[in-house]
Amino acid sequence: MNGTEKYSIILKKINYGLEKSAELMGMDSKIQKILLSSINEFEIQIPVRLKNNRIEIFKGYSVQFGSFLRPFEDRIKYNEDLRKDELKSLAMIMTLKAGVFNISFRGVKNGLKINANNYSKDDIEKITRRFIQVLNESMGSKFYIAAPSLNINPFPGLLVWDFENYTSAKQTFDLENYYHVYNCGPIGYFGISEPYKADVQGIVYLILDWARENGIALKDSTYMVQGFGNVASLISRYLKRLGAKLIAVQDSSGTIISSKGGGYDPEKLDEHVSKYIGVRGFQHAQPMDDKTFFKTKADILIASDPEKRITNNFASLLNVKLIVESENGVLGQSENILLKKGIDIIPDILCRSGSFLSNYQEWLKIKKSICGSQENGYFKLDDKMIEAYHRIKKTAKKFSTDIRTAVLIVALSNLEKAYNKIKIKL
Repeated sequence: MNGTEKYSIILKKINYGLEKSAELMGMDSKIQKILLSSINEFEIQIPVRLKNNRIEIFKGYSVQFGSFLRPFEDRIKYNEDLRKDELKSLAMIMTLKAGVFNISFRGVKNGLKINANNYSKDDIEKITRRFIQVLNESMGSKFYIAAPSLNINPFPGLLVWDFENYTSAKQTFDLENYYHVYNCGPIGYFGISEPYKADVQGIVYLILDWARENGIALKDSTYMVQGFGNVASLISRYLKRLGAKLIAVQDSSGTIISSKGGGYDPEKLDEHVSKYIGVRGFQHAQPMDDKTFFKTKADILIASDPEKRITNNFASLLNVKLIVESENGVLGQSENILLKKGIDIIPDILCRSGSFLSNYQEWLKIKKSICGSQENGYFKLDDKMIEAYHRIKKTAKKFSTDIRTAVLIVALSNLEKAYNKIKIKL
C-alpha cells in the first residue's frame, strides 16, 4: 500500500469517527462542520539555486486546521512521495491531540516533496531556509512554531538554520522574544534532550496503567511486535526492564518467533535489524508465516508497522489482551472485530501524544528563556498521559462507546469550548 492510499484511508476513518462522536455528544452541526474542515491548504513552489549553480523548483504543501487556536505547532516533513492527503490527516490528528489535552496548538503540517539523501547539506540548507521563509510569510511570525519530524529531518542543524533565517531581520536586543518560534532545537540552542523519546515514554506509561487496572503483572508477561522500527525497538527496551518477554516479531523482511520460548533480547535484535535491515535470520529465531504470527498467544501486541495494516482476516486470529496502536492507522477497518473479541485498544491519537506534550512543554519553557531537560518543566509527562487516559475511559463509560470514539469525544468537546470562547458569528 502506497502513502497516498494509506493516508486517504486514515483520513476517511478519522472523518467517520468524528461524525460518529459528534452525533453521540449532540454537537451543533454548524460548529461540527467548522471543526472538521481545514482552514487553509497551500501548494508552494520555491525556486532554489543549488551548489552546482543549477536552479531547481521544489514543491511543498501546507495544511492548517483550527482557525480559533493559537499558535501553529508543526513538524516539517521531507518525502519525495509526499501527498497533501498525508499532511491533511496529520494536521487533523495534531488538532485532535490539542483537544484531548486541552492545549491551544493549532494543527498544521508542512512538507517538501524531496529525497534529502539526494542533496548536499548546503543544498538542503538553502531549500529549507527558503521554504521556512515562505511559511513564515503565510502564517505570521509569532503564530508559527516549527519542530523537526522524528526520524525524518536530514541534518541536526536544520532547526538552527530555520531560527537564524527567521531572526535575521530582528533587532539583536529583541531576539529573546523570538526564541519560542522553534521547538526541538539542539542542546545549547534552546533545545531539550532527545524529545523523540517522549512518544515512547508516553506509550509505556499507558501500558503500565492498563496493566495495573487489569491486574496484570508486566513481569513475565508476553508481547509481540509488528514492525520493529525505532519506536517499537525503544518500547521493547523499556518493557524488558519491566520483565516482559518479547516472543514474536514481524517486519517487512519476515516473521520470527522465539524458538527457546524465553523471549528475544530487544537490544541484540535491534543490532541485527540495523545491520541486516530486518528481523529475518536473527539468531535462535524460527521463520513463520503471517497467520502463525497473528495466532501467537501473548498479552500485548505493539502494532507499529507504518506500511502494514491489520486486516479483518488477521484481526480474527489475534489472541492478545491489548493492542497498542503506536503507528497511525495500522488497525485499519478491523477495529470492530477486535472489540467484539474483547481486546483492549490504546488508539494512535492517544499513543503518539508524548512528543506533542514534550514540544508544548519546551515551548512554554523557551518563552521564558528556560533551557534544559524536559524533566525540569511545568508538568510530568506520565501525569498528563494517565490523566487523559482516565478521562477518556470515563467518557467511554458515559457514552457506552469504545476508547477511540471516546478520544474523539473528549477532543471535540474541548475544541468546541475553545471555539465558543471566541464567539464567532456563524
